[in-house]
Amino acid sequence: MVESGEVCRIADSPRIAIMVKYMLCKINPHKRNVWLDWCNVLMTVSRDEAMETLVEEDLLREMCLIYGQGEDSYVLYRHESLPGKEKKPANMGRALNRKHFEVFRECLTPIDPQTVGYDIVVTPRSE
Repeated sequence: MVESGEVCRIADSPRIAIMVKYMLCKINPHKRNVWLDWCNVLMTVSRDEAMETLVEEDLLREMCLIYGQGEDSYVLYRHESLPGKEKKPANMGRALNRKHFEVFRECLTPIDPQTVGYDIVVTPRSE
């Protein structure tokens, strides 16, 4: 098994592993619009601070894909670490992170939280 940041050989070419973590959540009843509003805040008025939190956590990307309709809605969450890095814990000293966790708990229920999928991506290593 290749750990994040570990150099591995694929077809005799050194690569660096990037860890991608996914989580599937059900949007709680009557909370779809609350979640959509929060996503809008993160993409507009709080976008710069949200991007700062990604830097603090060694993340390249955090994505929330919403699918389904009405009360039958789901979220596919994705965290992608920087090459050679593991995701760091969120800085709970930041009001934005505290609010994010609060809205997450209010609006989303992880489906079988013991099962988390991983997608390991390898990229060419510059030499």
